[in-house]
Amino acid sequence: MPNSPANPVGGIRRGIVFLHARWSGPSVVALSRLRGAVAAAAIRPDEFHVIDLDETPAIYDLPELSRLIHGWGEAFLIRNGTISGFRVLGRDKHKPDEQIQALLDEIRG
Repeated sequence: MPNSPANPVGGIRRGIVFLHARWSGPSVVALSRLRGAVAAAAIRPDEFHVIDLDETPAIYDLPELSRLIHGWGEAFLIRNGTISGFRVLGRDKHKPDEQIQALLDEIRG
């Protein structure tokens, strides 16, 4: 299923999706760290997607993400078009690298 206004991740078959809240310091920091980790891990550019929460409000309506999005720099995996591996990267400022590493481990596994 292709991306659409109703399903902004519908066209993604595999990859990491980061939900970016530009107004949130923890989200900004988490995105910066995740970008660095993705580059170091040689994740293909077509397997890393950033969705701006303000520009894509339909993301809140996806049942798989119901009540999970709070602007803390959330990320998840998509495999075979299915959302899995949801992680909050920026909420605990002492553990974003651990959450990022777990996400990268999952995409490789």
